[in-house]
Amino acid sequence: MPPIKSWEEKIADLRDSLKDNDAIVLTALDEIAWLFNLRGRDIPYNPVFRAYSIVTRDKAILYIPIEKQTSEVKEHLKSEVRRFSEDNFEIKDTMPSG
Repeated sequence: MPPIKSWEEKIADLRDSLKDNDAIVLTALDEIAWLFNLRGRDIPYNPVFRAYSIVTRDKAILYIPIEKQTSEVKEHLKSEVRRFSEDNFEIKDTMPSG
């Protein structure tokens, strides 16, 4: 059964809820899996995967381990997928300047 909402629609809804904020950082694995309509097997008995995401008014960036960045994931997202690493948390690089 396909998801009720596409991940693009969910991102649009999330952006609408940002109001006066420029971005949101997502770290809850179940929320990330739900938002992007993706499932994983990184944690036994849970359909989630190691990731975090930054959603701004004009970008949705998903950070996942390099070995998880398959062509299927990239095709599904049609969005920025970046290498997950504890040392590359790029909030300052994704925030609007000003």
